[in-house]
Amino acid sequence: MKVLLCIFCVLSFCSGYAQNKIFYSSDDVMNTVEETHSIDKVRIPWGRLGKSILVKYADGCEASFGKKEIWGFEKDGRKLRLYEGEIFEIVDSGAIVLYKTFSPHPVYYFSEDFNANVVLLATGKLKKVLNDRKLVEAYKQFKIIREIL
Repeated sequence: MKVLLCIFCVLSFCSGYAQNKIFYSSDDVMNTVEETHSIDKVRIPWGRLGKSILVKYADGCEASFGKKEIWGFEKDGRKLRLYEGEIFEIVDSGAIVLYKTFSPHPVYYFSEDFNANVVLLATGKLKKVLNDRKLVEAYKQFKIIREIL
């Protein structure tokens, strides 16, 4: 009986969490406060070629955002960033922010923080963009960087 009660509590907690969010700025990514309007569905018509994001709210209302109007969004538990017409999935953050392309065959990118430019993850660009201290921290933290260097 206790096991069923625990399972019920876990499922009710997980179902109460809104998995779709809109990030208007980079500060919203780390904000864990739930939005007042629950978003039912986020669609990207035409994928990365489209110029807008369609949002359907739980109450039936719909809204459309241009890719340049918002910083990114969360869809199905994955945080995505819009940058220069591309869609990047946030892989991890720490010393630097790691991204991968939102595609079947991902390519990895990085930025110094959530407000910085997104740059292709390559040895030369890592050394050019990051100072020595930050490069050492990223080397210790991320396996993919240890493999590249």
